Amino acid sequence: MCTLTGRTELELLALTLFDITHPDDRDTDRDALARIARGELQPYATEKRYVRPDGTTVWVRLTANPVYDADGHVVCLSAVVEDLTARKHADAVLREAERRQQFLLHLSDALRELSHPIELQQTATRLLGEHLGVNRVHYADVEGEEFVVRCAYAHGVAPLSGRSRIERLGGPSVSALQDSVTTVVHDVATDPRLTDAERARMRAVRIGAGVRLSLVREGRLVAGFAVNQIAPRVWTPGEIALIEQVAERVWHEGERLRGAQERRTHSACLVAL
Repeated sequence: MCTLTGRTELELLALTLFDITHPDDRDTDRDALARIARGELQPYATEKRYVRPDGTTVWVRLTANPVYDADGHVVCLSAVVEDLTARKHADAVLREAERRQQFLLHLSDALRELSHPIELQQTATRLLGEHLGVNRVHYADVEGEEFVVRCAYAHGVAPLSGRSRIERLGGPSVSALQDSVTTVVHDVATDPRLTDAERARMRAVRIGAGVRLSLVREGRLVAGFAVNQIAPRVWTPGEIALIEQVAERVWHEGERLRGAQERRTHSACLVAL
């Protein structure tokens, strides 16, 4: 139990079951203990969470049997605790992967019939924003040393659009990038990589957490993609991978649509001649 809960034996002896139990699981434990005391429940088996001193949680399976005195009164519980954290994590990763695949299929269906890059950006940013439950998603083309946002998804905040100098957004110089870069910020207020000026700019537009992707092709920055929200958020590896996949898809599909438009324009010019 000491290793599982992150506490010493003396610390555990000074605490109650409820002190180390996750707040959302305490009522279930209280109800079970009351039923055990009344002789209505034995043994008691449940899956629950313990909270460690650092705030992290561990999942366990608790099986408790009452121990009685000579008069038949419950004096204590004999419990077996099994660590389920690894299994719960694996289950969560699998569920997230399944949701991600379902979303990508839905995105493919939605983008298939579109014929203009702006429609593509509008649809992809909206669907991703709704799927992740975030406040903003935007795609930016690169023109010279500027990001140009022509459309964006926003929920509960003002959308970010227009032109911005790349370095002003905390991005590296266009000439300095050789590969695509993903920057993940879980909490703007505490991220040590941010300068005071960057933190102030992000707070001014109500960004508390975000994922930003700089797309590079053949050593050239070609696009930016950003997802952010008001409150801090611990972005999961699956969420980050999905954002990267969507950004790549928007760029590839946008290039395909622009190429098709150029071919149609060229054909029309030939016909006119």
